[in-house]
Amino acid sequence: MINPEIRRLHMLKKAHAKSKVRAIKKNAKITSFDVLYEHGRCLICGKKDASKTNSHLVPSFLVSMYDSYDNSGKRDRDLQISITDIGRSTYVGAIPSTKYEDIFNEDSLNDEKRIEELKKNPDAIDYVFCPTCEKLLANLLESPYADAFKQNKRIDGSIAYYFWISVIWRMNSCRKNYGFQLDKSTSNALHEMLLSYLDNNGQLNERNQPNPDIFKYKLLYCPNYCKDTQKGFQYCNYKNSVLTFIISDFILIGYLGKTNNLPNNYMFDIISDTIKKADYNTGNEETENKLIIDIKVMESVISTFIKFAVKIKKKHYVRVISMLWKQLNIPIRLTESIMKEIFFEIFSEETKLAERETVHSIAIAIESVLKKHGIMKL
Repeated sequence: MINPEIRRLHMLKKAHAKSKVRAIKKNAKITSFDVLYEHGRCLICGKKDASKTNSHLVPSFLVSMYDSYDNSGKRDRDLQISITDIGRSTYVGAIPSTKYEDIFNEDSLNDEKRIEELKKNPDAIDYVFCPTCEKLLANLLESPYADAFKQNKRIDGSIAYYFWISVIWRMNSCRKNYGFQLDKSTSNALHEMLLSYLDNNGQLNERNQPNPDIFKYKLLYCPNYCKDTQKGFQYCNYKNSVLTFIISDFILIGYLGKTNNLPNNYMFDIISDTIKKADYNTGNEETENKLIIDIKVMESVISTFIKFAVKIKKKHYVRVISMLWKQLNIPIRLTESIMKEIFFEIFSEETKLAERETVHSIAIAIESVLKKHGIMKL
């Protein structure tokens, strides 16, 4: 088993710049082999070269439910905006060139570096898995779960259980920031469970059983929410060993370790009573337990998230704008009303979607407000 922290250091070593097999000879006989892996070892099996590219950490069928540009829910039609407290980035899949004009300024489309950045999928990564483990994940977990979901069929409880373990473990361990970090012992325990499941080709035995003292979950499901509302996103909140993972039509509440309760001051307290009504999934059920929720419940969760995100955004931009205001020696006081005007400019509907919150857009917003007050140009 490869510890994620060791793996991160492992990937930095220059010794993995080129793959080769070095034979150690003694008395003209080869006594051992020292194998140097080109990309490091696979994070799952720890045995083979991590040569697979474009590995999806979050399965594409979940992501495409909310980020397909034409609301089709189909793969490779991505238009995904990743928002952080300090800005945003955009990922585009195989969308029509005409769509670019709707979301980007002409200057951005002429910037080769910007175009290159647009092709970096935030949910995919290269060189962390080997082709064998990638295939096992697809055949034993992702495809069965996706097929059952799309066909509205029941899914075996153990497949669903290990499917969600695989998603959470990958998000936590593969050098991408999804907003949460499990402790090492929990991450290692999930890894052991996933590896055992894949090693046994998806078969359970006495030594290979789901363990609710390591992981169990509840699942809320709002059917067709993304398709009907043309809304959707993914977000993780982790507190006191409870992971709330919102993605597309799903809200997963994962309980890590022996915890059975939601944390105090739970971010999504508005649905605490709803969560209590949902049954646990422990991997021993005949089929996955899903609690169907209506659109009002889903909207209440999204409203809570938006309020949380706006609070963080506001704090960041107040700091940035105040700093710029001081550095530019602008001869009027930065009042709360002026700050609001700048906010409205930054997030204006007239600003194309992918151009909001860039350094350029902030500068333009400040300049626009200064013009209105007859002060100066930047």
